Amino acid sequence: MKRIINCLSVIILVCLACNAGAQSDSLSLSLARHALDVDHNCENALNFLKTVSNQGTGDPQYNLLMGRTQDCKMNNEQAIFYYSKYLDANPKNDSVRLRLAQLKDQDHRQTGNNSRDDDKHVSYHDKKQPYKAHKKKKASVIDDYFSQVGLSYIAGLGSNAPLRQGISLDVASRFPIAKTKATIDLEFREQFLFAPNTTWMQNTYELSPGDAANVNGFGETFDIGISKIFVNDHKKAFTAGVFVGFSMISLGVDPNSLASQYNVSSLGVFDLTYGIRANYHVGKSLVFSLKMNMNSVHTLTTGNDYNGNAITAPVDLSYLSLGIAYKFVPRGFWGYGGWGWY
Repeated sequence: MKRIINCLSVIILVCLACNAGAQSDSLSLSLARHALDVDHNCENALNFLKTVSNQGTGDPQYNLLMGRTQDCKMNNEQAIFYYSKYLDANPKNDSVRLRLAQLKDQDHRQTGNNSRDDDKHVSYHDKKQPYKAHKKKKASVIDDYFSQVGLSYIAGLGSNAPLRQGISLDVASRFPIAKTKATIDLEFREQFLFAPNTTWMQNTYELSPGDAANVNGFGETFDIGISKIFVNDHKKAFTAGVFVGFSMISLGVDPNSLASQYNVSSLGVFDLTYGIRANYHVGKSLVFSLKMNMNSVHTLTTGNDYNGNAITAPVDLSYLSLGIAYKFVPRGFWGYGGWGWY
């Protein structure tokens, strides 16, 4: 009989302890919720949650509050872990599911790893042990769409280049494709051309040496191409490829200096362009570029002689350029997902 009474006493004490523990856990959860909702104090909420018993950590409300607390502290991976555990028990909570998707999207953008499964990278043995996570892989230099703005030096090719040098303002957008093995390239250039080829000017338009020496020019080029990514790690990247497009070149020859047999319209040339380009990326913001631009027009009709026959001259509008640019990910009006171009 005495042994039975002792067993009953132990059972009663265990039940009372469990009930007290449950009440204590409930109070801790309520205080943590108040710290988040009213005080907006993440640290106090975390301190209250640390007092929850091991048994209490299985409560879905504990996982929800711990997820909100880690979210408040901007610890995305911990928040993702606890939100996921909460949704296992409450899969119909749309607001938590939406927040979990937002955090995973943020984490994906930071790491640049499309195949990453955030939940598999986090492990907790229990609340008493420190958070453990796999070390994040550093994002590659090219891991998303981007734009670049820069300047290039232009050198005309061949003895029949009307203008031998120039400076261009370059604007480009590049879109990774094929699991970041290549890029689609869009590029626009505003070219300011100088250093006239006086021999070509005199032979083509019969300009005086003084008029020929004062000629400059202006050009616009747009092209689209594809480049293969040969190197792409967290420090550098190298791409090379081909392109095709069109260009317009205007020669700043004074119309009054032309003889009657020459056409003013010959001072502007619209042309198809093609070539090869290479880009070397240093970190996330700097790009060095090399570009060889070839043109399809090789003969320029400058006018008609007194017998009505066309007057032609050889011309070479091809050039080689070397540039430097600042790279960035556009947002808003210019950016992807916003309005307007790209």
